[in-house]
Amino acid sequence: MKLDKKIFETVLYLLREQPETPPEQKKNEKSKDKDDESKKSSPDADKEKSVSRAKISAQGAFGKGSWSKQLQVAESRAIDDPSGLVKDLGIKSATGNSDLKKASNVIEQAVNNNNIMKEAFNDPTIQTIKTGNRKIEICQIVPANPDVSYRNAAKYIYLTLVAAENAGILKMKRGVRFANRATTQYPTLLEI
Repeated sequence: MKLDKKIFETVLYLLREQPETPPEQKKNEKSKDKDDESKKSSPDADKEKSVSRAKISAQGAFGKGSWSKQLQVAESRAIDDPSGLVKDLGIKSATGNSDLKKASNVIEQAVNNNNIMKEAFNDPTIQTIKTGNRKIEICQIVPANPDVSYRNAAKYIYLTLVAAENAGILKMKRGVRFANRATTQYPTLLEI
């Protein structure tokens, strides 16, 4: 079984694990939902859901094309239920003295505390590289499984960071960005 399929099945399992709402509570929620619909359709409501994307840039990291159903489900959960996803991944905090180290710490916790992530990725490594006259720190996340494509690996890492930021765990000053896919062999983060 391919790893992407395993991840998809695990995500579906976790989504199905949500407790059912009693019928009485559903009626009350329906009336609340009607009132909330006008609030949700406002531009401010849309901004609230996508706030984290300003701190995590992935431009040029994914390439083109549509996403598989598993990644669409993961993206939905990262935005709509970030606290639940972060809990399932075993992310408790983001420690580090820079945005890059905080992001690396979040990914490391997900890899070490979640069996599916552990199967998919090795621990992230922070390295200092020299480009011209200056040195920069990068965080590289190497897939542990050859079935995980660069594109899917970058997207899962991105969604993990988005969920952690949306859940209030990952708080960055300036943010991180993915290196362009054409310039690196593995998903690589840089500080903005």
